[in-house]
Amino acid sequence: MGCSPGDSQCLSSEQPPHTLKVAPFRLGKYEVTQAQWRAVTGKNPSSFKGDDRPVGGCR
Repeated sequence: MGCSPGDSQCLSSEQPPHTLKVAPFRLGKYEVTQAQWRAVTGKNPSSFKGDDRPVGGCR
């Protein structure tokens, strides 16, 4: 993580480059539908409603 050596557009906060470890996580192959989201959270924050549509408009 950080800038490559010799990068002229590097900010001081991006130095020095260092290794970063990310904990294992799961990633879905498909977007979460509004029906799936509502089944877990009980809410539907989406602006464009439809059980088969992806969740959107989360703030």
